[in-house]
Amino acid sequence: MAPLRKCRARVMWLAAVAVGPLLVAAAAPTMPAAAAPAAVAGTTPADAAATPAVGHPDVADAPVVTRVPAASAGALPGAVAATHTAVFPPYAAAGATAAVAADVPACSAAGLTVLREWGGSAADAAVVTVLCQGVLAPYASGLGGGAFLLATAPAGGGEAKGRRTPPRVAYYDAREVAPAAATAERYANVSREQIWSGGLAVGVPGELAGLAALHADAGRLPWGRLVSAAAVMADATPVTAEFGRRLARQNETGFLAQWPRLAALYTVPDRDGCGRGKRRLLRVGDTLRQPALAATLRAIAAGGPGALYGDTPVGRAVAAAVADAGGRLTTADLAAYTVARREPVAVAWTPGSAAGPWAGVPLTLFGAPPPSSGGAVVSFLMRLLGEGPPLPPVAEGTAARNATADRYAAFLEASQHAFARRSAVGDPAFAPSVGPDVDRLFLAQAAIDAVRPQLGAPRQRPADAYVPPAARAPSPPADAGTTHVSIVDGAGHAVSITSSVNGNFGSGVLLRAIVGGEAVADAVAAPRMHHPWSPAVVSMEGVAGVPDAKAGCAVEPVPVFEALPPASWAAVCAGLVGRGYAFAKGGPSQVQAVVAGVAGGGLAAASDPRKAGAAAAY
Repeated sequence: MAPLRKCRARVMWLAAVAVGPLLVAAAAPTMPAAAAPAAVAGTTPADAAATPAVGHPDVADAPVVTRVPAASAGALPGAVAATHTAVFPPYAAAGATAAVAADVPACSAAGLTVLREWGGSAADAAVVTVLCQGVLAPYASGLGGGAFLLATAPAGGGEAKGRRTPPRVAYYDAREVAPAAATAERYANVSREQIWSGGLAVGVPGELAGLAALHADAGRLPWGRLVSAAAVMADATPVTAEFGRRLARQNETGFLAQWPRLAALYTVPDRDGCGRGKRRLLRVGDTLRQPALAATLRAIAAGGPGALYGDTPVGRAVAAAVADAGGRLTTADLAAYTVARREPVAVAWTPGSAAGPWAGVPLTLFGAPPPSSGGAVVSFLMRLLGEGPPLPPVAEGTAARNATADRYAAFLEASQHAFARRSAVGDPAFAPSVGPDVDRLFLAQAAIDAVRPQLGAPRQRPADAYVPPAARAPSPPADAGTTHVSIVDGAGHAVSITSSVNGNFGSGVLLRAIVGGEAVADAVAAPRMHHPWSPAVVSMEGVAGVPDAKAGCAVEPVPVFEALPPASWAAVCAGLVGRGYAFAKGGPSQVQAVVAGVAGGGLAAASDPRKAGAAAAY
């Protein structure tokens, strides 16, 4: 079966490597913040009143999608507005009480409806928002994937020496795990294609179990009502432009041709196009109908997460589908799945005098522990770079551009040190030394002191120069299919969730805002670069081709260049090429962020414009 085409149809599955959620809480009254892929969720004052429950119908299957207009800069809370001047674009929103930032605008609005109209908590909103993402954006997350969840609750009052006590933080490791039959011998001669697509690529899913654990601890509303709302969306929902674009790109790879069930789900009869009488891909204006998913969600609404995890009709259907595709997942694997509750990575840090509005403010960074990279890597980078000036705008003149390139080079140097150290940290389920390794390589002040003097290197160095003692040097695999959600509710609770199906459509650092003091909308939209250490190439958003010292840097227009003009970004690239860095065209990534300002109690939220996202707040 050849790839489906509609005159000239194209599509793809999202690629974004998630390092896991990160929460930043201020130890003194100031501006706690929230963001992603290392998502930051802040807290409002501990004595803030909970949002009262508003009268609402008891009809569980009523749609939960509302339209929430973005706010202007004038709606920003005082403490935030004093240092942020950007006008809020369509993907951002501001409010005084609660905010939700998700990939899909309808999912941000759905989560906000749970908070505003239903009187739910951040955990309740998280259930609806994440399940909504799986329905409307299956290229990124869904019931078949896994998640890392980080949640905070206010400490409940009490101050020590004038400082507010840190919030209570809970972490849930709900990643996928291998089925019992997935032995090393079974995968010894498996191709890369089989690892990333098909039955052998399927793990025991954890997203639903993670949401259920979070809801059991911090939910207010009935589980069934929340999940039923997602089932209504699965019955029928408009196809978004982003979904249509990714579907067309993925079809071009031949993926849908391999999986007839997906092809049937994501196509409709072509009644008036150039392929009349055949089927064409879904596109904007069509309705996406997922009856099997809707039925599954209704079974989960009625029977709880146990409807999936065990020898149940849903569990048996999942196991049979995996077996039909050549996999080995069983109902016993589903029944044995448990969410791991781990201690989050916690680091006390007071940014230096150059760190913008956060200078001198005692912070506590809470992050996801291994197997996630979030807490260790992001806190390591923030502490390394937070003492220096923020990433600057590109000014005219050779001296100014050289200074800018120097600062970005320091960021790339710090990234290589961080990811080289990450290669030495294993999975706590199999490596008992993980805790001491994280302390020694990332959290100890000695680790920061050892690396900081090396950030001024004039040129890119060999990969071995970044490897700490006892580190391995594997090439990290490509990853894709990831979403992030940040939520803050009116009672000061915050939830940060990174959920992933790993491959596009599954098997079938916000540094600028915290250190630089940028508006959250500008920080989310700013062009990005990344250095994974191995392979030793810089991934730079918008760079066309592979630049070199002779040819210079050409950049492609991308929507986010409103925050930094292409000519300025090309100048940064050229300065880094002159320092010996190798480049590759940057792939997609995504950030969702919520920033809470204590003064005025306001919130500013932004979803990533790269995925046509939009935040919601009130």
